[in-house]
Amino acid sequence: MNSDLKKEIDRVSNLKQNKEIGKDQIEKQAKLNLHIREFKNYPLFTQSGVNKCQEQEIAEEKFKSYLKNYELDTISDIDTLRSLVYNEVLESRIQEELNRLSERGGFTPDKLTKQLTEIQKQKFQIKIILGIDREEGKVDELTGLQILIKRFKKYIQDNKDQFTTICAGCGIPLLLTRRVKDFECLEHPWFIGRWYFNYPILKDVKDGKLSKEDASRYLKCSVDYINYCLENWQDIVDNYKPKKGN
Repeated sequence: MNSDLKKEIDRVSNLKQNKEIGKDQIEKQAKLNLHIREFKNYPLFTQSGVNKCQEQEIAEEKFKSYLKNYELDTISDIDTLRSLVYNEVLESRIQEELNRLSERGGFTPDKLTKQLTEIQKQKFQIKIILGIDREEGKVDELTGLQILIKRFKKYIQDNKDQFTTICAGCGIPLLLTRRVKDFECLEHPWFIGRWYFNYPILKDVKDGKLSKEDASRYLKCSVDYINYCLENWQDIVDNYKPKKGN
C-alpha cells in the first residue's frame, strides 16, 4: 500500500460519518478520492481566466460517476477512462455546435459530422475495453462473466504485489488468484517440502509410541506410505525447519 493511499484511508476512516463503515468500504472511498484528486490536478480541459472551465466540470462529474458505478482501479483502467470521458465531452461539444448551425439554418460541415461519427465509434470501443458496454450482435461477443474474468486476470498482472505470497515451506513466490495483502503465511503442519509428512505423528511411530496403522488412520494414507516415510526419514527431515515455539 503506497503512502498516499494509507494517508487517505486514515483521513477517511477518521471522518465522523464513516465510523460505522467497514475497512473495504473505507479503502474503496479512499481510492476514489485519490483518483478524483489526480483527475482534477491533471485536467482534460482548461481555459484562461479565473472562472473554472465548464467542460472540465462536466468531465469531473462523468469521471466520478464511472468510478462509483464500475470497478475501475488499475492504472490502465484509469487512463482508458480518461480517454472515454474526453471523447464524451468532445462529443457533446460537437453536437452542440451542430445544433447551433441547424438552428441558424446554416450548412452542416462534413468535417464536423465525420468527427462526431469517429468520436462516437471510439467511445463505443473504449466502453467495450472497460467492460462498461459490449458490442451487440456478434457471435463471439464476450459475456458479462467472461469480461470480468478477463479484467480480473489483467488486474492481477498489473497488481502482482497484492496477489504474491511466499510459500513458508519451500520459499517459492506464489502468484495466487486471490488478494494476499492481509494473509499471514504459516508452515503447514502436514507437509515437509514436497512430502506429505506430519513430524510429531511419524516421530512417535519411529520411536515405537504409535503404530503404523494408527498413523495411517490419522494421516489418511496407506501403511505403505508410512513405511516409505520411515525408510526415507533422513532425506525428509533434513528439510524440516520448525519455527521457534513449534
